[in-house]
Amino acid sequence: MTRAFVSILCAAVLGAAAYPVPLYSAGSATLSLSPAAGSYPMGAVFAVYVVLDTKGNAVYGVDIAYLNYNSSVLAVQDEDVSVAGVQILAGSLMPDTVANSVDVVRGRILFSQVAAPNSLFTGQGTLATIRFKAITTGNAAVTFDFAPNITADTNVAAGGEDILSAVENGQ
Repeated sequence: MTRAFVSILCAAVLGAAAYPVPLYSAGSATLSLSPAAGSYPMGAVFAVYVVLDTKGNAVYGVDIAYLNYNSSVLAVQDEDVSVAGVQILAGSLMPDTVANSVDVVRGRILFSQVAAPNSLFTGQGTLATIRFKAITTGNAAVTFDFAPNITADTNVAAGGEDILSAVENGQ
């Protein structure tokens, strides 16, 4: 999938008329990785959770474009071998996963999940789970592409705007 797809998706989610317009606190949702740090022996497979906290806001959807990792140190384990390519495990916060792909060469994950029309998500929980395998020794940062109020990167859509205010990257 391309960045153009993500931008179109964000525009569709941010401006969707089928969704109720909730009251929200601009710039307050967060995305984090849990655990944020760890040390694993070569060959170990371990889970990293992408945690969404809407800070009380009702959200339409979340785009992760992109979550970057060092593909020479870590390998993402495929969660759906029946589908071509590599995917991560989608959480159940929202019913519709519209993007889920891993670029294993570039070391980046594209993931997007949206709420059903007239049914938004409010709260905190696991948006997705990534199982990494440590394929060699070394340090590997896991980082979100994120800038506040930009909808072509990682964002959380609510009230027609990107309300993602912070991300917590991992190491």
